[in-house]
Formats: sequence, C-alpha cells, structure tokens
Amino acid sequence: DAGTSCDAAGSVSRHPTDSVIPSWIKGSDKTSAECRIYRVDSAIHGPTSGTKAFDPVKSDYFEVKLVESSVGRDDCDGICVPVRQSTPILHNKIAVLPTIITKEECTSIANDTERILKENDAKKIRGRKTESWAAYSRFSAKNQKVMDRMLGEHVLEFLDRRMPEVAKKILNEQNSDSDASSSTFKNYLARTFGKTNAKEVTSFCWDDPVVIKYDAGNCLAPHEDMRDLTIVIPLNPLEGYPLCGGGTMFWYEGTTPEHARAEDGVLLKPPAGWGILFNGEITHSGESVEAGTRFVLMTSIVLDDDNEHVDDDEEEEDNSAQ
Repeated sequence: DAGTSCDAAGSVSRHPTDSVIPSWIKGSDKTSAECRIYRVDSAIHGPTSGTKAFDPVKSDYFEVKLVESSVGRDDCDGICVPVRQSTPILHNKIAVLPTIITKEECTSIANDTERILKENDAKKIRGRKTESWAAYSRFSAKNQKVMDRMLGEHVLEFLDRRMPEVAKKILNEQNSDSDASSSTFKNYLARTFGKTNAKEVTSFCWDDPVVIKYDAGNCLAPHEDMRDLTIVIPLNPLEGYPLCGGGTMFWYEGTTPEHARAEDGVLLKPPAGWGILFNGEITHSGESVEAGTRFVLMTSIVLDDDNEHVDDDEEEEDNSAQ
C-alpha cells in the first residue's frame, strides 16, 4: 500500500516521505500516530500551502495511521475490547487533504451558518439533530456550489487518481476478474453505468452536508458514523472566528464509543479548510471547545439511491415539528 504505479488511465503514482508528526497531530500513551506525506513524482516542495487550493492530482496529502500501544494493557479496567471483524476503507488510517476549501470559502460558509441558525432561533426551528446543525438545503447557492465542488472535483477525483483501491470499494465493485490497474472511478462507471462522471451516481447522504457549530463548552460525544467514508472539514480558526480547544479525536478501530476515553485517542486539529477522510467504523468525537466558536463541515459519500434522499420541503416540515 506504499505506492501506486501509473497506468494507462493516467493514475498518478504516490510515494511517501519518511514518517513525520505535524504539530496538528497529538497521540496518546495507548494510541500513537504515524504520519506520512504522499507526493507525486514531480513534486519537489512541501505540502500545499494554506493559500493554494488542493489539486487532486498534483498536491501532497497526509496519511495518518493509528497504532495501538501495549502500554496499560495489563490494567485496562475492563475497557480492552477485541477488534471487531471489519473490511473498512482506510483501516486505521486517516487521509488529510490540505485546503480542499479555501479560507475565504470557510469564512463564507461560517457566516452563512450563523445566518441559518439565527433564522432557526427566530422561527423556533430546531435542526434535525441539535439547534447547532445547519443542513445543506439551507445554504446559499454559492456555498452549495463550494460543497458540491469539494465532493466532485476534490474528494472523488482525488480517490480516483490517488487511491483507486478505495474508490473501487466505495462503488462496491464486485468484479474480481477486473484488472486492478484499470479499476478507477471513471472506468468502473463506464463499464457498470455507462457514465463517466462520478457525480452522476455518487452523492452526499440525504442529511448531508451539515455544518456543526460548537460554542464554548460544546462537544460531540464519541460515536461511529456507520458509513463508508466520512469527510470532516474544520472551517476555523479564522479572522473573526477565533478558537481554543476543539479538534477531532480518533480511537483505534474496534474501540466502541462507550469504551472511548480521551486519554487513549489521537487528536487531529489541521488548519481551516483541510479535509479529514476516514471510514465510518472508526470511533471519533468532536472535542470540547474551551473558548471561541468552532465550525465543522461534515458529510459522507454514498452511491446515489432514491431511498437515501428527502426533498427540501419534507426536511423543512420535519424540522418545524421538532
């Protein structure tokens, strides 16, 4: 899994540098983190800067691997649990893509979230999950386009060109006779659906994307998404939206939410606009905000399914009833 060679479809090879631990990753005694930067052959500079938009073909990206330590296993107070049988995408690995949303776009989405939540408060409308969640259908057309671009032109294209083995799993390809070197998103779609655009058969889950707002003292308890692939994008700290605390905590796969302790996890706090990709079977949490406000854009990827969607009118009616 260390590298993928070029093929006729134009997939880009990826080669890791020596393991590095950026300042935005913090491990624990029980779970440490290994981190590698993957660069294309022609890349001679460091990771994409915060001012340059992510290029799914040419930009560097990080792979964070969760490593379980033997420290404390003799005295686990009943929390040591066996790793459950699983065939997930990115097993105990998290991909981090720099700047899939620019700082200006992060600010625009955060401002739009404040507008939506103020309107909800004025109308006494609660969101689907809490009063601090803003759903995709409520955002301006401009910000919806940003979210659509993030999925199609950044994440899906990245998976197609840089992680074809993950792209194949997302599309549930079952053809064992197919040549792995040609099993990209585009080739699979052309063979199976007669389509060449991944966005034609792939979509957000019906209630995504959402932006979650955390005020001081707020957090999101350890949980599992139970979806193939989740994307979390911190939208701040930014000018006008300072932040102290927060971040996304991950636990070694097989740790159930009820057994997840903060001192045992790995905390990720990448810069605003960076995408964190992980499989939905990894227990994770939104850590408590100490001061300021935290905004996080979250969505999951699924194959398009009419049963997975509700229209905007139906969603608004449901919101009003809560």
